[in-house]
Amino acid sequence: MEQICDKNKCTGCGACQNICKRNAIKMDFNKEGFIIPIFDPSKCVDCQQCIRVCPVNHPRELNEPITAYKGSSNNVEIKKQSSSGGIFSELAKVVLSEGGSVFGAYLDDTLSVRHIMIEDEQDLGKIRGSKYIGSDTSNVFRLIQAKLNEGETVLFSGTPCQVAGLKNYVNNSIGTLITTDFICHGVGSKTLFTMYIEHEEKKINSKVETFVFRSKIKNYTDFPCLFTFNNAKTKTYNFYKTSFGNAFSTGKINRISCSTCQYANKGRVSDITLADCIHNLNMTEKKLGCSFVIISTELGKSLIDKSDISINPINIEEISKVQSHLSKPQSPHEYRSLIFQNIDEGYEYIVNKYMAPPKKSIIKSLKERFRYAKSKFYKS
Repeated sequence: MEQICDKNKCTGCGACQNICKRNAIKMDFNKEGFIIPIFDPSKCVDCQQCIRVCPVNHPRELNEPITAYKGSSNNVEIKKQSSSGGIFSELAKVVLSEGGSVFGAYLDDTLSVRHIMIEDEQDLGKIRGSKYIGSDTSNVFRLIQAKLNEGETVLFSGTPCQVAGLKNYVNNSIGTLITTDFICHGVGSKTLFTMYIEHEEKKINSKVETFVFRSKIKNYTDFPCLFTFNNAKTKTYNFYKTSFGNAFSTGKINRISCSTCQYANKGRVSDITLADCIHNLNMTEKKLGCSFVIISTELGKSLIDKSDISINPINIEEISKVQSHLSKPQSPHEYRSLIFQNIDEGYEYIVNKYMAPPKKSIIKSLKERFRYAKSKFYKS
């Protein structure tokens, strides 16, 4: 077998690795820094289960949204620790309180992202918050299937393509699978993220101990990322003002398959879709955060109804006006190919040549974007 799907459409969801009983597939990073399946031909028996389970080859049927909301957790501490409104944490708390398991993306001590299982509410912090690089789901779908076979309720949070891969993978079972995704901008390059971290370490002359893509050390709408170094120093930047954050937000360093994403539309592959709400906020929301919530199944509605959240109905068309990836994927920037062609030249070279944020203030640009989006939001 030469390939599972078109390599430029592969999302790295991991369904193929999980389905292979011969362990002939492992997930690893390509030169650009995106996780891909790697074959061991000596183990492959050409059963083609990997082809069958691939969501590129066999897309999932999408659900039309039932209803949508704007809201947040009722727990102030959870909101402080979350990237936006803390809705996912409240959903997870319900599932855990009923004896279920929760799976989400974890930024580990090596600053790599991988999916892990949580069975204790005290561990929710590990999978809380935004991560803007791809997550490794190796063997995770297998564990989810085992939990479902035992009759458990499982809550899975991931990108839409990961949800699609998981749904293609799981068989009928006595358990209940609930899925949440988010309005996805794409995933950034792990290679360039690592180079960015090393660049910051050189400036401080200390290793990064922890990194948070989106903290609330200032305000929700300031978008601060947070570095903590081994020498106890901390640094914060507006994420979108950094070389990595700006390049990510403009499509310069994102996975090429994200530019043809079949899930960037109002039809949703998951039960619940979450997204940042950054428009029409009151003072508390500007400080602590707020989320859009799109419910696409009765299963998702049931979980929302049990959760400790405050929500107000909103028309999904209004969300679509300010969340462009509900209608189309992001196009790759004209510099994308040049960046990866020159990646061996080093981080400073490609930043200076292709990735430097524009001279115009990023904060000013974002405020202008928000004002424009807000005007669309209120347009009748």
